[in-house]
Amino acid sequence: MKTQPTYEELQIQLSELQKLYNNLQLEFDLQIKQNEKRTKELLKAKEHAEENEKRFKLLYDNAPLSYQSLDNTTRIIDVNNTWLETMGYEREEVIGRYFREFMTPKSAELIKERFPTFIKNGEIHNYEFEMVRKDGTHFMVSYEGKIGCDEFGQFHHTHCIFSDITHRKQVEEKLNEANEFNQQVINSAQEGFVVYNLNKKYIGWNPYMEELTGIKAADVLGKNPTKVFPFLEGSGILANVEKALKGLKTDIVETSFNITTTNKKGWVVDRIAPLYNHKGKIIGAISTVNDITAQKIAALELVKAKEKAEQSEKYLYTIINNIADPVFVKDDESRMLVVNDAFCKLFQCSKNDVIGKTLAEDVSLEERKNFLKIDKQVLMSGIESINEEPFTLGDNETRTLLTSKKRFINDNGDKFLVGVSHDITSLKIIENDLKIAKEKAEQSDQLKSAFLANMSHEIRTPMNGILGFSELLKNPELSGEKQQQYIHVIEKSGARMLNIINDIIDISKIESGLIELDLKELNINEQLEDIYTFFKPEVEKKSVQFLCNKPLPLEAAIIKTDKEKMYAILTNLVKNAVKFTDKGCIEFGYLIKNEGKNSVLEFYVKDTGIGISKNRLDAIFERFIQADITDKMAHQGAGLGLAISKAYVKMLGGKIWVSSEQKTGSTFYFTIPFKTKDTITNTATELKGIKLNTTNSSEKLKILIVEDDEASDMLLSIAIKDLAKEIIHAKNGIEAVEACKKHEDIDIILMDIQMPVMDGYEATKQIRKFNKKVQIIAQTAFALEGDMEKVMAVGCNNYITKPIKVSELKQMIK
Repeated sequence: MKTQPTYEELQIQLSELQKLYNNLQLEFDLQIKQNEKRTKELLKAKEHAEENEKRFKLLYDNAPLSYQSLDNTTRIIDVNNTWLETMGYEREEVIGRYFREFMTPKSAELIKERFPTFIKNGEIHNYEFEMVRKDGTHFMVSYEGKIGCDEFGQFHHTHCIFSDITHRKQVEEKLNEANEFNQQVINSAQEGFVVYNLNKKYIGWNPYMEELTGIKAADVLGKNPTKVFPFLEGSGILANVEKALKGLKTDIVETSFNITTTNKKGWVVDRIAPLYNHKGKIIGAISTVNDITAQKIAALELVKAKEKAEQSEKYLYTIINNIADPVFVKDDESRMLVVNDAFCKLFQCSKNDVIGKTLAEDVSLEERKNFLKIDKQVLMSGIESINEEPFTLGDNETRTLLTSKKRFINDNGDKFLVGVSHDITSLKIIENDLKIAKEKAEQSDQLKSAFLANMSHEIRTPMNGILGFSELLKNPELSGEKQQQYIHVIEKSGARMLNIINDIIDISKIESGLIELDLKELNINEQLEDIYTFFKPEVEKKSVQFLCNKPLPLEAAIIKTDKEKMYAILTNLVKNAVKFTDKGCIEFGYLIKNEGKNSVLEFYVKDTGIGISKNRLDAIFERFIQADITDKMAHQGAGLGLAISKAYVKMLGGKIWVSSEQKTGSTFYFTIPFKTKDTITNTATELKGIKLNTTNSSEKLKILIVEDDEASDMLLSIAIKDLAKEIIHAKNGIEAVEACKKHEDIDIILMDIQMPVMDGYEATKQIRKFNKKVQIIAQTAFALEGDMEKVMAVGCNNYITKPIKVSELKQMIK
């Protein structure tokens, strides 16, 4: 338990508390006295501030300058009475409005631009604006101002005063107008004005003096004359200045000047007089200066003009010599006065060789007459001439020039001929080539038209035989002999039409670039023997001797070439020989010849037929050319065989030509490279004559005919009737596939290639998926190169081309 303090202890504590209280009372009394003193001082300061404010307000409202205060958006915070009296407004009409509302639009834009700068810099000086009073009158003011900030140093408002400077501006404007007028008078004066001050230094220098001396006013004003123009020392002009400044009579001074810094030289007349102010006091001297240089330096100017003319002439010659086309100038006698380098280069001469000459001595009489005649016409009439002129040069090369000639008359009336030539020889060659090409195109167009007319005849003629004799065969009373005769005519007409169609297809393929080479082994002796055997019956009917020359032994006659194209070339040539030869002899064969390091086989077909005229020896190898022959002697043909042969020979790397004489005969030659068999590996399979895998040639077969054409289907059915035990028909590939699936024992399929819905290629692929044994013979009307490979690739065993020969088809099946 805590012990209670004793009385003595309490007395001591009470005594200490009393001392503390007394000290606090003293401090409090002292603080009261200090606060009373501070309050008196503040009241005194307030009274003083109120007195100052009254005095400032009185001064502010009655100040002779207009005062305004703006916030940071240029709204008016306060204005004094002078501002209101000056502008004609009441205070309530102004406070809170934008300052720019009391300005012209132009000045309003200026205050908009300048106010941010004013705030940033803290002050403005001499800013001029145009104000608008309430009554609409305008007046100019000049502004001075500073910004006021709050206790944090941030912008609070502006303090600005403005003074009306309208009168000052009007006076300045009048003074400026007067000065401008006086300055214009001085500047436009056709004489020099020089003004000196009392120290004889330049204070005036007009444009005439700038032009005369070449020295700008800025380079002379404020300077001593002799420092700028040393030559003035002792010239008399400075002595005249001294007199004028003293009010004495002055003299007229004529002097020369030479300013090295601007290279100006000349002569002037100088007149000097005192310059007085409005009080009649001399304040300087004024000098008038007149240029008299023209009379003094006429001779010098003539020399300069001559030098300039020589320079111009040299410049002109430089330009002329750098012109790529020949340029020349002649006198009225056509003698050369000026020629450029291009002229000398073209005519292979030097300038000394032609100057003073007409060139008539160096050209032919006809050329001379031509250009001299044109020269004379231009010189007489003055009409420009543009003509093509042929010229034979020194190396006997004739070139064509397009020459423009024009007359020129000088101040003395002398006539000159100015000409420019352009060598257009290459253009004339191109023009001539284009003309020839145009003629060839027109000729080709004519030949095509004639060819089409001939084709119409060539196709319609066999068609007439086919349709006509087919009609005659309908006669039931026709004898067997007549029937065979009519059938023979139909077969012959059909073969003729087929040949025409084949020729048209071949030439179309050649012109479209679709022909490709198929190089394989070929025994040329065997091919010649086949051709000989084929044509021999036809030749013997004409009682014409038929010979075949094969110099190589059979085993050595194997070459690398395109068998089909070789056959086509030889067949065309022999066929033509047979066609146009009615008596004598036809011989064909080949010889071995060397052309440099390479050996060639030179084939020939020689006949004793009607021959060919000399002017047509090259033309006969052009396509459609037979259609252009007027005397056809009733020979048949499309006129394409030789064109096809020429194209094939070129593809095989050879050439073809003819030697002929009318009524004597013709010999056609062509060459091909003699490439032997040692580089050839023949992988092709010969399809013609392939034996089909039929079980027994005497056993009848089950045959599927796939054909969309009714006539063709009927022909095939009749042709194979005696070979078939059953014939099944399909009109498209889908039906063929279904028929094979239904009849698994079909022996042979005669497959047409071009059919609707599904063609023969796709049908064969589908059939081979489930039947590998059935024999498929493709039948196609295309008969193009590559057909054999395409049908073999999809799974056919053989193919036959339309029109189908029944005997060939039966042989293929057997």
